[in-house]
Amino acid sequence: MLWALVPVKPLAQSKQRLRECLGEHRPGLSLAMLGDLLEALVASREINRIAIVTADEQVRELARAHGVLLVEEPNPGRMNRAIGMGVEAIRAAGGTQVAIFPADLPLASGEEIDRVVRALRARQAVAEQRLVGICPAADRGGTNMLCVATEPAFPLRYGPGSYERHRQAALEAGCHAETLTSEAISLDIDTRTDLDEFIARCARDAGCRRSRTWRFLLESGYVDPAGPRRRMKG
Repeated sequence: MLWALVPVKPLAQSKQRLRECLGEHRPGLSLAMLGDLLEALVASREINRIAIVTADEQVRELARAHGVLLVEEPNPGRMNRAIGMGVEAIRAAGGTQVAIFPADLPLASGEEIDRVVRALRARQAVAEQRLVGICPAADRGGTNMLCVATEPAFPLRYGPGSYERHRQAALEAGCHAETLTSEAISLDIDTRTDLDEFIARCARDAGCRRSRTWRFLLESGYVDPAGPRRRMKG
């Protein structure tokens, strides 16, 4: 059974690097991106169950609407600790494998998640050692999907440079770090450049414009309704 785990910080604290261009709309963007990711995870045939670690009531409400296992984060602020709590809860519920995602992947789809998971499973079938699957962020600095066993506990090393640090952790745990490539999963939105890349992809693909994230950017006035381009200044 493969679980998905998503840690979500309090919305009011989210996306600080977007404060200049989005201001008070930052929490709404975060909630829209989480909604897109949850819909993708629910649509996935390879993901069996979903867990969210959070201390935010709006996130809890969205999670309940999707039938998600909620793990309460009593003292939010440390991502590795929050993810560790989620993995422990999944292990207690009988889960043996977990795919960990950040909450800001608006282009992820159930089909793409399935493709990546199946690619990892195909490689594991012929590998001589246990694999840890890592899908890096577009700049290969962060980790946008981490597939590990729940037992033994994998050393979590989220933060700056986590892609390379997770690769090293896999080696130290006696595993092989398998890099998984996905254009959709690699785009997380932390900066204005990321937002502009998302808008550019929406310009190329009408399917992206069906996302909650795109609709939120339209409604907030960040993009021009006449076409997929940024309108707000700052």
